[in-house]
Parts: sequence; structure tokens; C-alpha cells
Amino acid sequence: MRSFFCGYFYRLKILFLAEETMPLKDHYRTLGISSNATLQDIKKAYRTLAHKYHPDKNPNNNLAASHFSEIQTAYSILSDEKKRKIYDEERYFAGLSFKKEPANINGEWLLQQAIKLRVHMAQIDSYRMNHRALHDYILLLLSDSHIAVLQHEHQHEVNKKIIEETLRSISRINYQYFAPISYRLSLLAGTDNELHEIILEATKQRKNSNLGEKYFPVVIVICTFLLCLIMYFYGRR
Repeated sequence: MRSFFCGYFYRLKILFLAEETMPLKDHYRTLGISSNATLQDIKKAYRTLAHKYHPDKNPNNNLAASHFSEIQTAYSILSDEKKRKIYDEERYFAGLSFKKEPANINGEWLLQQAIKLRVHMAQIDSYRMNHRALHDYILLLLSDSHIAVLQHEHQHEVNKKIIEETLRSISRINYQYFAPISYRLSLLAGTDNELHEIILEATKQRKNSNLGEKYFPVVIVICTFLLCLIMYFYGRR
């Protein structure tokens, strides 16, 4: 029995790691359209490609069949408004994975990345945002090497702005992802008590908001139940 569970959890771990390291596919490129394509553009591109690569038109061609499957996947995501929004967000973060870092990282460049992120997050629906993707991206932004650069430069105002911009970006993130980020920010703050106070206050606010969000559905159920009781007893009069 023990070996069974060990093997089971081992397989789950492998699947999890595979999912984590799997590169994000560019569904727009698959369909040959731009990221600003309309639903009509998406449907038109899908029909053209599906007709061209359909297995019936390409018998015994495994590559065509595989590509047709990718085309179907791309269409199923991009033609669905909700799925497309989630995918666009993941694609955005994937494009900001610091693969194009400048030769010499400095505080001003890191600050610009933090500002760009804050502007992007202001346009995101907090109920559909990818909390894990945001968390992972910010941990890249606040990597050990980047924090080391910021600490070495000793630019208080730059560090303060990076902390403030980052906190604004994660103001709606789940608290389980907020805590690791606040820890990285505290490393950046170093011995600066002013910056630590900013981080501590934001952490308290997010924790309180998280509790409210957690128990809000319960409050709604209780209020609905009480309202039904009131209506029931009022109707019996």
C-alpha cells in the first residue's frame, strides 16, 4: 500500500513539473493572426487552416494531424472570450520573462518593468487574473541578482518606487501569493524602516481583504437565509 501511494505521488509530481516547465504556445501564431484579431478573423483563419490540414485531406500524415490538433486547440481558446482573456494574460507574462534583459541591469530598468506591470494589472479583471503567473513574474523581477543590484546602487527613491509599484500590482492577488512577494520586498528594503513600514501596512491590508473575500460567500448565504425566513414568517401573517 505504501509503495502504491509513493508511486502515485511521484507520478503527480512528474506531471506537475512537466506542466510548470511546459512553454506557452503562441495560439495567435498557430492561426497566423495578430493578437488584435477579431472573432471573425479567428473564425476565418481557423476555417482556412482546418480545411488545409484536416486529417481526411492528409491521410497517413502524422505531422498534419498533429498540426490540425494544435489548430483546434488554438481556436477553442481564442474563440472563447473568457478563455482568451486568461490566455492573453499568461502570454503577456511569458513575454516579460526577462529573456531580453539589457547587458547591464540597473535600478532604472527594473523600475520601468515594475511600472509597466502596474499599468498592465490596472486593466486586468481581478476575478479572472492568473495569480500564479503574476506571482512567478514578480519573483523574477525580485530575483536575488536584481535585488543585489538595487542594494549596491543605494538609490533609496528608486527602491521605494519599485516597492510601491509592486505593491500596487499585487493589491488584488491571493494572500498565499502575496506573502512570498512581501518577503522579497523586505529583502529589498534592507535596513530602511520607512520601506518596511510601507510593506507591513500593505501586508496587513491584503490579509484583512483576503479574510473578507474568503467569508463573503458565507455572509451572502446567511443573509439570504435570514431574508427567506423573514419573508416566510411575514407571509404567514
